[in-house]
Amino acid sequence: MNFDHLIWPTDGWGYMPPQEDVFAPFHYIRDNYNPKNVLEIGFCWGHSTTYQLEIYKDASMVCVGPIAEDNLSKEVPDSKQRQTQIDKMYQVYGDRFKHLAGRTHVVQYDLLESYVDYFDVCLIDGYHKSWAVEVDSILCQDLNIPIILVDNWDQDEVQSTVKKFTDYETIEVFTYNQTWKGTDYQNEMAICRLT
Repeated sequence: MNFDHLIWPTDGWGYMPPQEDVFAPFHYIRDNYNPKNVLEIGFCWGHSTTYQLEIYKDASMVCVGPIAEDNLSKEVPDSKQRQTQIDKMYQVYGDRFKHLAGRTHVVQYDLLESYVDYFDVCLIDGYHKSWAVEVDSILCQDLNIPIILVDNWDQDEVQSTVKKFTDYETIEVFTYNQTWKGTDYQNEMAICRLT
């Protein structure tokens, strides 16, 4: 895989590490669904976007994520660095990559105007609070996306919100390990199908 364009921050917000247990659900989706049009909710630095574009060789992606964050946390990613990463993604992947700047609730109307019945799969990896997961997962249902891959499925707010507010059923759950800022985490990604 080509990772030359990626940066590897050691502070701020994390990202999916480039390892086989992270790639496993993307391989499963490729082998079982052969996606051509992919939505990603939660673009930060381009790591999971890159993994998907490298694994789904024939797919194009639309990614949703703000460039500048407006919360007051010192964990906020640098907007200039983020814009640089977006520009690099366009340079590396050309027409296969498109970035929509803004949180889901800001860009959802544009998506609903142009992309209903368009996407084969969506990676949901945005803000993990229940209200945000509700917006993201309901948008996927409204767009009629048949398969979603939900990161942080191990977090009750994420899993219970998708189950409560949508008609997605869990097909497969994948576990991956991550070390971030000296702490080990065991995360889950779930593949869910719209019923």
